[in-house]
Amino acid sequence: GTPNFNMTQTQYLVYANTSGGSATAWVNITILEPAVSLSYNPYNITLIRNDTMTPVIPIVSGGQVEIWAIEPDLPAGLAFTNGAITGTPEVNMTVTMYTVWANTSGGYASATVNITIVEPQVDFVFNPNELILTRNMTMDITSPSFLNDGMAEEWDISPVLPAGLVLIDGMISGTPEINMTATQFTIYANNSGGSSSASLTITILEPIATVLFAPENITLIRGEDNASIVPILGGGMVESWSIAPALPEGLVFENGSITGIALVNSTTTVYIVSATNTGGTARTYLNLTVVEPIAIISFNESFVITRGEELLNATVNNTGGMVAIWAIQPSLPMGVTMLHGVLFGVSEVNMTQTTYTVWANNSGGSASLSFTLEVLEPRAEVVYDEGTITLINGVSDRLIVPVMNGGVPDTWFIEPPLPDGLVFINGYIVGMPKENIIETTFTVYANNSGGTETANFTLLVNQPTFISRYPTTLLVLSVNQSMDPLSPLFYFGDERQPVWSISPNLPVGLVFDNGRISGTPTEASNFTNYTVTVTGEMVPVELYVMIQVFGEPDLTIESLRNESFNGEGNYSIPDYEDEDTSFSMFWICPPVFALVAIMLSVTLSRLMEREEVEGEESDEGEQESTD
Repeated sequence: GTPNFNMTQTQYLVYANTSGGSATAWVNITILEPAVSLSYNPYNITLIRNDTMTPVIPIVSGGQVEIWAIEPDLPAGLAFTNGAITGTPEVNMTVTMYTVWANTSGGYASATVNITIVEPQVDFVFNPNELILTRNMTMDITSPSFLNDGMAEEWDISPVLPAGLVLIDGMISGTPEINMTATQFTIYANNSGGSSSASLTITILEPIATVLFAPENITLIRGEDNASIVPILGGGMVESWSIAPALPEGLVFENGSITGIALVNSTTTVYIVSATNTGGTARTYLNLTVVEPIAIISFNESFVITRGEELLNATVNNTGGMVAIWAIQPSLPMGVTMLHGVLFGVSEVNMTQTTYTVWANNSGGSASLSFTLEVLEPRAEVVYDEGTITLINGVSDRLIVPVMNGGVPDTWFIEPPLPDGLVFINGYIVGMPKENIIETTFTVYANNSGGTETANFTLLVNQPTFISRYPTTLLVLSVNQSMDPLSPLFYFGDERQPVWSISPNLPVGLVFDNGRISGTPTEASNFTNYTVTVTGEMVPVELYVMIQVFGEPDLTIESLRNESFNGEGNYSIPDYEDEDTSFSMFWICPPVFALVAIMLSVTLSRLMEREEVEGEESDEGEQESTD
């Protein structure tokens, strides 16, 4: 048969079987890819550097190529992929033969390709492409403008350049020695890529007269300078002269010279002076300026004004030329300006003594002078309207504010010193006094650049009186009865850092925390008077509260109570509240029998309530009733 695909060497076992038995034999079979036939058309390839080539594709017949190779390596910019040569060559190269191999498992085939890489033809022009030269005058070098990156290996020109001119590397230079009518020259740029050309027309004229002014920039002062401007001549003789535009009034142009006294100013003007003869017209340029005489200025040497009050109105004296532009440095304070040499305005800001320079500028130059300016702050006006100010030591947290008018003080001072705890800040007295003082007059000084103003106020710091009390001063509780927290009412402020204490210790289960009494008593306690003391950064304060805690009721007492009152009594515990107990001991003064009556009333009421509750719960079980 004919194998249809490739196969690596494979071992086959062949069996020959008969009725008499079986025989075997081994066969090793390998199927190779057919060798290919390889060629390139064309095989002579000429490429241009930096021009992308048309891909060169191999002509392959027979098997499938497994591996491609080329030798030697292709030049930079070209790539070899699966037999195809592609890319953009980056370097020139003389004809080089490359061998390409197409390898299969059945063998290999090779072909050769000749590659040449030439320089791009030079694409160039001359701009301008017409030259008009003057005999015996060295021309400006004329260079071609290149439109691509092709490099010429050699240059040529036809016809031959006239004497004195040369062609070097495409550039035409030199000094023509003869006259020549307009002649067209063809310049050739040759390289390995071929030859390209550009045209240039050259005309060589006879020299004309040369005219120049030295210097060519001339400045005259109006009404002062007597002009005498004479040109420097060369070349041929001048037959006629002209100048444009017309000269300023007072100046005269004759035979190329300018004389006279300018009567008017003139900005810099370019004048074209033409000298004509049979060879042509020579032109030269003269820049002429007529300026104003420099100003002569004088002014006051110094100014001292007060912010917002004094009007500046001073004029700079000028005995010279007219000033076109006034300038001043540094910047003037807000509200003050200089316009047309007049310094005027009312300053809106203060300023230390500052030196200013004034410039009076005109076309003739600049004159300057200096002066100093100082802007003072208006004197401050300070008043304390409160008259005698009374504060409480350790209590009064005050801000004493002055009434301000006039200027703003730079510095403040007060005497005598304020009591401890008060601070003097920019006229304000802030803080809380920590010491008593008798009625004292203080003097405040407000200082600024305009002067010093004073103001007085009287201050008295009295000993403080602190207020603290409990809204309820009698607590009657039962064991295991949670009480509503009892907090003190106090008026000495948290900033006083109070320290709370109580004596004696509260009944078991009650808690004392910064004057607050709360909790659930767990043990009975007799009627007791408790003293609460508040100390700290203040005058010590004492306040009082009475507490009694009843234990479990005695049933025999309940029975006697029922017999005495027949269960018909309806008793309630009155509220014992003290509206203001600060520094008051009213609860100690009432007669003892009144206190005993209150305690008896409370006790009986509690016993009656307990009996009613137990009666309602008796149906729910003995254990629950006992609880």
